[in-house]
Amino acid sequence: DSAKEASATELDKRFPTDYVLAHQRHGQPLPVSLADQVRSQPQVAQVSEVHTAIARVSDERLAVAAYGEGALGELVDLPMTQGTESNLRPGGAIVALDDRHAYQVGQRIRLTAVERDLDRRSDPRQTAPAVRTGKTITVEVLGTFDRKRFRDLPGVIITERDFRAMFGATGPTELLVQLKDGVAAKDGRAAMERATAGHPLVRIQGQAQMKDQIGKALDQLLMFVVGLVGLALVIALVGIANTMSLSVLERTRESALLRALGLTKGQLRTMLLAESVLMALIGALLGTGLGLVFAWAAIRSTVPESMQLFAVPVDRLAVTVGLTALAGVIAALLPARRATKASVVAALTD
Repeated sequence: DSAKEASATELDKRFPTDYVLAHQRHGQPLPVSLADQVRSQPQVAQVSEVHTAIARVSDERLAVAAYGEGALGELVDLPMTQGTESNLRPGGAIVALDDRHAYQVGQRIRLTAVERDLDRRSDPRQTAPAVRTGKTITVEVLGTFDRKRFRDLPGVIITERDFRAMFGATGPTELLVQLKDGVAAKDGRAAMERATAGHPLVRIQGQAQMKDQIGKALDQLLMFVVGLVGLALVIALVGIANTMSLSVLERTRESALLRALGLTKGQLRTMLLAESVLMALIGALLGTGLGLVFAWAAIRSTVPESMQLFAVPVDRLAVTVGLTALAGVIAALLPARRATKASVVAALTD
């Protein structure tokens, strides 16, 4: 559950929009008319175009993006470190900070358009469309954001007007789509498929779909863990049965004496069953407690801070403890039966 909650939270941070439409060939522009076709769907509340290209800053190539009006802060949630998304204006830029870049607000940087939208690592065959090259603009840093946790974010964000002035009129590379409140996931998916029906190369990527894929993968892992828990229960069942059998054997005279003093067979059986259940519950509670502590420690030490979310599946743990108690009862049935069937006289004379 911690993994599911953490992945869902991380997806909400990275993809706050319901759907992202992009070309099957990474970096290729989408049809210009597609945005209007998506907006015409009654389930859609907001559509924002995203234009991306590559610019040279000093001796390095960085991804440059321009988002449609209202997208920053609503459809795109940047982890800002200086300034806010609302500071962006023509002639300015919001830039990413990482291990190699330490820009400051007020600093001016020069952006030079290069030939392709993408570098060779993401487009090895150089199939991306050519854009206006050699155009240089100088922008002022109006804000910075941390890109260490979000490597897929662009390095520089400028306004649409500056983007057109620098790269020319290019089609959007992505469409960010937000559905109206209350729209079911299947209805939203159907709306996206209707809007893109005439464009077979458009890829529809939905947050709900990504959560479902991650959930299925985690469920498969969970089934494996449940299998191990089941095996542990079987081992515990055998162990408790063995312990109770030895206990009954060693306490034969004690049980016979209690019977002679007036303890009934039912009371003796209940006493042995209670001992077995108590033994099983102590093991289950101790194991659950240690498991939670080790799980918390593992999350703190191995999972990135942005995904550290500790969720305890109380219902499943309760079921596990209940099954353990039931296993304790089952394990004690045969030893208890043996103890109640023993002859009091024979046991006392041994």
